[in-house]
Amino acid sequence: MCYHYPLPLSLNDYQEKARRFAVYPHPSYAVLALGEEAGELQGKFAKAIRKGVEPNIEDIKAELGDVLWNIANIAADNNLTLVEIAEYNLNKLEGRLERGTIVGEGDHR
Repeated sequence: MCYHYPLPLSLNDYQEKARRFAVYPHPSYAVLALGEEAGELQGKFAKAIRKGVEPNIEDIKAELGDVLWNIANIAADNNLTLVEIAEYNLNKLEGRLERGTIVGEGDHR
């Protein structure tokens, strides 16, 4: 069964809807599950590279969705919205671009 949500689906709408499925015993679950899901995403790309083919887009969509679900719940568990995080991240990147430090290492460039 495929559910269709009204478009456009905002980041905060997604986060609110994703919380319905957040049934886990401890907030650190989503943090640990994020690593697991990111590893599954990496695995899809690694297998495609090994076979010399493009990764299956449906597999990538599914794994990215699992990553997004965990990020949404980690944010909510810490009283943050996805929009807050997205805006913060874009501001950080704009600042790095202005300072000419977009390429480099470290959190505070």
